[in-house]
Amino acid sequence: MSEDRPVVSAEIPEFTGNLEQLETDAGDIAFDGMAIGAAGLLIDANFHLLEPFYKAPEADQLFATTAPVAAAGYDLQTELGTVSKALLDYAAEVRPLVDRLNTLRAEAAAFERRVADDEDWVADGDLIDENTARRNAVNAAWAAFQAAERACYNKIVALVGGEPLVVGDGSNKENMYGYRGEDLNNAGGLPWGDVVEESNPWYYFHEHAWDFTVGFVVDGVWGTIKGLGTLVGFSGWDAAGQAWVGLGKLATGI
Repeated sequence: MSEDRPVVSAEIPEFTGNLEQLETDAGDIAFDGMAIGAAGLLIDANFHLLEPFYKAPEADQLFATTAPVAAAGYDLQTELGTVSKALLDYAAEVRPLVDRLNTLRAEAAAFERRVADDEDWVADGDLIDENTARRNAVNAAWAAFQAAERACYNKIVALVGGEPLVVGDGSNKENMYGYRGEDLNNAGGLPWGDVVEESNPWYYFHEHAWDFTVGFVVDGVWGTIKGLGTLVGFSGWDAAGQAWVGLGKLATGI
């Protein structure tokens, strides 16, 4: 990937699932769980209706045999309720993230069109900042999406004693999934693009004159004056110093 390529809109993660259907299915899971729990209770209750008509030494033991059915039904109802809630929580958490990624994708596409014929966009600090902010926003949204996936997965596998997923730290250990947004900000080789550094040829110096003059007046950064004075062709330190003093007064109203 070119080092001066902006965020690639086509590579920004896109959710292709159906959250509405997921919510419907999650509701069905909870409903089925309640039906199973009710069925277990009904089996136990109906079997106990025979007690008045069956008298034998083993009667108590016999009529206790359906109690585990009711208990198992209740346990399964509870577990399916947990699964349902995990899925519903996941849907609620990722919905705004899906919208955010879609918005960022559209913004990135517009930005790509905007700078497509401008080879010097990398010399524009404002454009560089906009691109970096968008890249970081994609990273944050994607990391949050993966965190929601981990949370949902962990709630479900905990029901059967499964190993939870943890956020990745680059070690590629087992049960690692996803990354932190700040780690992605510092990573290279992401599908949607790397950090683009500002690259200013000498003729773009005027774009940052304000910053540099303020730096001179406030901080007295002589090294900056030396480098920039030489860059724009001032002849000698006296000329450079006088020019920067003049610019500083003009810029700050002194």
